[in-house]
Amino acid sequence: MPRPRKLENRGLPEGLYHKGVKGYVFKRIDNTWKSLGHDKAKAVVLAKRYNATFRVDSELTHVITEFCPNKGSSNGSPLSEFFDRLRIRYEEDEQPSKETLTLFLNRLSKLEEVLGDRIGDSVTLSDVNHVLTLFTTDKSNEVYNRWLGFMVKVFDYALDEGVMTDNPARRKKSRRIEAKRRNRLSLTEYKEIWLAAPLWLRTAMALSIETTHSVNEVCSMKYTDFEQLNQPVVEQGLKIYGYLKIHRQKVKDKEASRVRIPVTESLLQIIRTSREDDVASPYIVHRIPLKRSNEVSQNCDHYTQVNKKYLSKQFSIVRDRVGVQDNLASDQRPTFHEIRALSIHLYDKAGYDPQARAAHTDSRSTEVYKEGHIHWVTVPAAELSVV
Repeated sequence: MPRPRKLENRGLPEGLYHKGVKGYVFKRIDNTWKSLGHDKAKAVVLAKRYNATFRVDSELTHVITEFCPNKGSSNGSPLSEFFDRLRIRYEEDEQPSKETLTLFLNRLSKLEEVLGDRIGDSVTLSDVNHVLTLFTTDKSNEVYNRWLGFMVKVFDYALDEGVMTDNPARRKKSRRIEAKRRNRLSLTEYKEIWLAAPLWLRTAMALSIETTHSVNEVCSMKYTDFEQLNQPVVEQGLKIYGYLKIHRQKVKDKEASRVRIPVTESLLQIIRTSREDDVASPYIVHRIPLKRSNEVSQNCDHYTQVNKKYLSKQFSIVRDRVGVQDNLASDQRPTFHEIRALSIHLYDKAGYDPQARAAHTDSRSTEVYKEGHIHWVTVPAAELSVV
């Protein structure tokens, strides 16, 4: 006759015990133990399900993967095995950029630390909340929503492979994103920063304000992207020396993302001036790093290419050095990205249509031509020549 159960365990299903701060634990028929957390109702339900399956005649049994892992089944394998497959599949299926892939893999490693030894269908909304608490406490709503979206994607892949039969992350509500707080940049402030900037940063700022494009495109512009004409032509009263091809990465899959901007006198001067440092670089925006290492900076493919994060950071440093909007908190002062907004505003004010130039949408005034199998949108000639 088995000994009586302790008072705190009386009324619990067979095999289920309460272990104080450890919460509820369950003893399987093979004498192995399973932690069931601190939720009594959930622990009781799971224990009853197990007992109804495994503590009966063998003719009535069937596999419950939460308690009896079956290595021959994807449902019964720990999530860590699925995560190993996902690392390969995600890159093959979605072909993300190097930066996006690195971020995904970093988050997946963190998720594996928390859930890697779990079975797919044992993951609940409580686990989703636990992960969000671990990695987004004291972070912005944007970070919270990115983590939630990441888990939705991972668990969708798990559903696709039969590792899970439900995606608990889809039952979680995302948080409201507040409107951007950063202040706009004025033309006068732009000029103050430009005058105090080194040549490479001046080049980046000038390219941004003339082309309407932001840090991603500016850091990627190569001299070979400039198609110089044998003889200048005149278009809308402006002398055109060639065309600068820009592929906007944020909307790279849309036709309007590939623009071909006429190179006027102002833009030609920016390209020429960028060479005055005599640095041999394929990139229009370039610099010799102060510390030369064997490795090329992340997001770059040449040691002279400027990392977009470095560019944004240095712009903010120069901005603060000259005192632009220093009466505001640092997170409210304009960043390099505000040059794009200023450029679009100035082109619109000058009577030009900035939409096609900025690669937002196709414009009726644009001319589409074909090179191979890629469409480029040739935009109307225009220039600001602000400096």
